[in-house]
Amino acid sequence: MVKVPSAFKKAVHQGEKGIFWENALWKIGDVSTGSYYPRDIGDLIRYYPLVIKWAKQEGHIKDDSVAISLPAETYINDKRAGGKLLEQLSDSIKAETGISAVVLPQGPSGLIHVIGEGHLQQGKYTLVIDGGFNTVNVVLVDEEGNIVYTRTYYNEFGIRNLIEGYFYPLLAKYNLPRNLQVLKDIFLKGYFDIGLERTEISAEKQEAINNFISTVLQSVIGDLKISGLSFDQFAVIGGLSYYLDRSAIQTNKQFYIPTEGGEFINALGMKRHSGLTSVDFGFGDIKIV
Repeated sequence: MVKVPSAFKKAVHQGEKGIFWENALWKIGDVSTGSYYPRDIGDLIRYYPLVIKWAKQEGHIKDDSVAISLPAETYINDKRAGGKLLEQLSDSIKAETGISAVVLPQGPSGLIHVIGEGHLQQGKYTLVIDGGFNTVNVVLVDEEGNIVYTRTYYNEFGIRNLIEGYFYPLLAKYNLPRNLQVLKDIFLKGYFDIGLERTEISAEKQEAINNFISTVLQSVIGDLKISGLSFDQFAVIGGLSYYLDRSAIQTNKQFYIPTEGGEFINALGMKRHSGLTSVDFGFGDIKIV
């Protein structure tokens, strides 16, 4: 399993190495100043051929076929409209790399792995909350695995929102810089150091988690109720799973949140379903299984 930041930067100095694409050399995973990070679905579509070309050159893709992912709502809406976007994406990857791409939806793909590993039961209405850096994909499948509801929340409930909107305001008294990478590190560790002094912020972290989870679940469940839907069990997958405290979720329904490797769940499900090397390109990271 491979993970690199979804960061793209043109090589500007003579002699720099990179991937040739769009008449320039590009570096993938470089988070230094000047890097570009995908912001919307248009960016994912644009950069996917570069991601696959890079993965092939690095030896992560050795065959002539690959499975790739898109947010569930985008996938389903395009399928219903005739699949032109999915076809365009596959064609652009084929033209750039010679590799045939099978497009699969984020969320349902992860559920394939979750059920396959026995974490949840098959044959039940199952809600999947697939949380990434900027987005949360919400998918409801019925007893037969058919997708009956899907919604993607952009820039509303992702990891960035948890850190910047719920966690950072609780740290105002410490006068910490509003640097997302620094805040992510502090959040995950539960403390920060200044000189010889260590400050524990576990209470602030827990408060942020409780407020965030409450808001996310209320919004998701509220939107399901408006649609007249309910579920028997649920899973929270994706990078967001690292940031959640299972004890903060009050429910009598069966649920699953991975304790590690949550960001790879979609790619693992894609691999299980397709048998192909699987690339899950998200707004935060590129994951490959």
